[in-house]
Amino acid sequence: DEAAIAVMAKLAKMRKESIDMFEKAGAAERAADEKFELALLEEYLPAKADEATVRGWITDAIADACPDGPNMKLMGKVMGALNKAHGKEIDNKAASAWVREMLQS
Repeated sequence: DEAAIAVMAKLAKMRKESIDMFEKAGAAERAADEKFELALLEEYLPAKADEATVRGWITDAIADACPDGPNMKLMGKVMGALNKAHGKEIDNKAASAWVREMLQS
C-alpha cells in the first residue's frame, strides 16, 4: 500500500545518507551494514526508471519549461514538472544531477 511504500522509501533514503556519511568517515564496516539494509528495502520498493528513460523525460520537461532554450534559472521549474509527472519513478538525486548537466550543455 502507498503508506508502507512511503515509509520504506524514507528508510531507503536514510540508508543512502548514512552510507555516504560512513564512507566519508572511513567506517567501511558500518557502510557495508547500511548497504545490506538498503538492498533489503529496495527489494520491496517499486523499481526506478533507468537513466535513458529519465533523460528522455528530462528532455521533455526542459522543452516545456524552457521554450527559449535551456536555462539554469529554470531548474526548479524543470524538476517540478519532472516530479509532478514521474516523481515515484525517478531517483531525485540522480535526476537533479542530470537536469543540471543538461541545462548547462
